[in-house]
Amino acid sequence: MKTKIVTLAIPLIFFTPAYLFAGPGGKIVTAVTGTLWGRIAIGTLGMIFVPLILYAMIKEYRAKRRAYKDLAFMAGMDPKFEWLKIKKRILDCFHHVHGLWRRGELSQGASWMTRWYGQNQQIRFLDRWRREGLANICKVHDVSAIFPILFIHKNRDGIPHEGSELIVSVTARMRDYLKERKTGRIVEGSRKRKDVESVWSFVLENGRWLVSNVEEDYLTLDYAELRKYLPPIEETLIDDIKANASET
Repeated sequence: MKTKIVTLAIPLIFFTPAYLFAGPGGKIVTAVTGTLWGRIAIGTLGMIFVPLILYAMIKEYRAKRRAYKDLAFMAGMDPKFEWLKIKKRILDCFHHVHGLWRRGELSQGASWMTRWYGQNQQIRFLDRWRREGLANICKVHDVSAIFPILFIHKNRDGIPHEGSELIVSVTARMRDYLKERKTGRIVEGSRKRKDVESVWSFVLENGRWLVSNVEEDYLTLDYAELRKYLPPIEETLIDDIKANASET
């Protein structure tokens, strides 16, 4: 959580990096925390922003609690909302999407990501890097944490649960850097393993959870804020599901 707050402040106060984009979602893991001055800056800012950090932690906790509660309610209607099943699906998507990204070809990712996301990332980043003679090395070593931030139940086009959205935080230890194909020179990032937290968005399409976006970790707080605008989960059910729920 501290890194979310500090991530916002460090570039503005201490650094002005020309961020390149890499890895699913686009941002190369920065090496700021790998230097002595970077760690000192983070420690100092951490002390200054303690009240803000505590506020953010509370907001994140409440968002997680609401998401878990709503998913548990919906799991009583349909097993595809059971958190353990969703968590396994997220983990599978995480590894498969990174594998496709590492190969520089997302066209085979229909089972793991939405068509829009695959095409968007292919055109914006992977194809451009190929033309520029660059390659993104993005290797996942292990995933240490997955938890929901926001769950929005939908019934798109009158189809129960279709289009439902789930925003999750994923923390993984990984290597992520951009290098020149011919020389192997690293132009952004580092070969060092780092703990990386990112925000992954999923949408339920035809009964499958698919990756629809990948964003930076500080956006966790923005998504957590949306919790207070959600209607009670019971109000999102269509009539026939409500009837079944009342019978049970």
